[in-house]
Amino acid sequence: MTDEPQAEGLILYGVKAIARFLGIRDRQALHLIEQGRLPVFRSGRNVCAVREDVKAWAAEQAAAARRKPGAAG
Repeated sequence: MTDEPQAEGLILYGVKAIARFLGIRDRQALHLIEQGRLPVFRSGRNVCAVREDVKAWAAEQAAAARRKPGAAG
């Protein structure tokens, strides 16, 4: 067995896996989770997320950024 998270699993287990999936630092992911901005759930003490939910959340964030006036230089 390996310590690496499953690359294509349905669920992202842990802040590190969520951060890696989003391409951000662990601390940034944790901050978003603590603010309630990321679609996560807990399994015991572990923070988990459904991969497709996080993907949809990221797409919504990108779309919202494009709609903001002055977002594109």
